[in-house]
Amino acid sequence: GPSIPLTILIKQSTMNLSLAFASFISSLLVAAPSASACGVKAKSYGLKGAESMGPKGKAGKGSGGSEEAVYSMSNNPDNELVVYSVGAGGTLSFADRISTGGMGGGLDGGFLDATDPVIVAGRCVLNVNFGSNDISTYFINSATDLEFKGTFSSGGSGPVSLASTGRTVFALNAGGNGSIQGFQLNPRFCTLTPNGGAVELDQEVVPMAGFSPGFIAPSQIGITPDGKVNALIKITNGGGGVGTFNIYDIEDGAVDPESLQQIPVSGV
Repeated sequence: GPSIPLTILIKQSTMNLSLAFASFISSLLVAAPSASACGVKAKSYGLKGAESMGPKGKAGKGSGGSEEAVYSMSNNPDNELVVYSVGAGGTLSFADRISTGGMGGGLDGGFLDATDPVIVAGRCVLNVNFGSNDISTYFINSATDLEFKGTFSSGGSGPVSLASTGRTVFALNAGGNGSIQGFQLNPRFCTLTPNGGAVELDQEVVPMAGFSPGFIAPSQIGITPDGKVNALIKITNGGGGVGTFNIYDIEDGAVDPESLQQIPVSGV
């Protein structure tokens, strides 16, 4: 396929996570160009520095080669993971499409208003399937050669975002009252085992001066530099974007609801 110029806007949030967005395709996650900024190294397959990095959709070199790749997803009803090889100057060339075994979608009927729906954790790629309430996993044979491993329940409805630290993965579900499910990741087989049950967000609308009431829209989960789980919960309304950062301690591979700290934010 044709090469596509890669244009990236880097935004630093108060979560201390670098968020990268590409304007030419939805749900695309790419790492920042500087390896030191995003922690992407060939031998780590994108996981080095995972505790402090947001986007994890770029894999490093495969064994014995210099190939790099970017992973996206179609978010169509028959969801697909889309693989691009990275060429000189950061150009992208289509490499492969893989069925996720699940369904895409979003809170508004199609658009997935979220960050990190696709991540790389060790030698595993993971993506959310909003419409079928599950997570697909793949083993990285090489940067553009992925082996589908299966689908696993997200522990709730409407998963939108993923995060990992070591062998622990967290899924943020947007359906119902919203929830966070922790998993143990098998690094060899890329399987997910739930760490207990999901923790409901039970989010309340936080009043902020100058903004009208809205509805709750969980949109991103990440890991802070000090090893806590940070979930961005948007409160969508016609007057602007407000919400909270929900910060939790991690206990036995799950979030501890008793440790919840909420920080109101605006402009999200």
